[in-house]
Amino acid sequence: MEIIFDIILISCIAFLMFSTGLLVEPKEIISYFRNDNFILTLRVVAANIIIVPLLTSIALLSIPFESHAALILFVLAISPAAPFIPAMVYLNKGDMNWALALIIILTIISLITIPLMVYLGSILLLDIIGLKGMVITSFLVNYIVPIFVPLIAAIGIKIYRRPWADNLLPISKTLFKYLNLLLIIMILVINYNQFSSLDTSIILISIISCVVWALIGYVSVYPVAETPQYITAIITTGFRNFAVGLLLLDILANDKIVLLYIVPISLITLGTCLISSFFLPIFRKKVIPID
Repeated sequence: MEIIFDIILISCIAFLMFSTGLLVEPKEIISYFRNDNFILTLRVVAANIIIVPLLTSIALLSIPFESHAALILFVLAISPAAPFIPAMVYLNKGDMNWALALIIILTIISLITIPLMVYLGSILLLDIIGLKGMVITSFLVNYIVPIFVPLIAAIGIKIYRRPWADNLLPISKTLFKYLNLLLIIMILVINYNQFSSLDTSIILISIISCVVWALIGYVSVYPVAETPQYITAIITTGFRNFAVGLLLLDILANDKIVLLYIVPISLITLGTCLISSFFLPIFRKKVIPID
């Protein structure tokens, strides 16, 4: 059963990243690495890979958390660039092309930052999160194969074989949808006996964490962004990469029951992030336009 779960998990993530790559418009994305847009991109990247993990680690050291919740918060904090982000940004009238640009650069940088953060976490937060050691080669194989390779392959197809990309996108999205559903069902079935042990406090912790992460995204572009860019920064930073988080938990967690926690947390933080960017009036106001 565990082998089947791992195969479905990797396949699900691979199709998700492949679909993300097929959405990329290279010429438009390149524009976000120039002039003032480049500065904004760097600020959001820094917020995702430095500020969010740093503040989350400080919170874990300062506030008593249940070990499963602490491990999940740490793993999510070090896992940026959720592939769902472009869809969420589009629905909320944000800048989808910038969201795709951020996902690409954060995915590449994560090849270095995630192993580094896990190493530091295993030293500084060992007693809090119960993290077991991670073999770097194992991580790189599990990260590069289902995440990096499909993303780069899809971008290559979009550049050199656009008609193929248009035909492959609906197929890839459909496969991901059903694999994702199967994955959630398997998580619930495997951990059915422990389902009642879920702590209700995890709901409050998830909401607070997501709001803080979203605010970090907002601050990272304040006060020089336009409304769509605010929305993009908030969602990109507030909604962490649960695909990578699930992959890391499968590798790192001593107790696999922790996999069950990430399902409700993902739904809670997704809803919180969207509500934060949609209902707060300040995110709908134009601040200082960028040429």
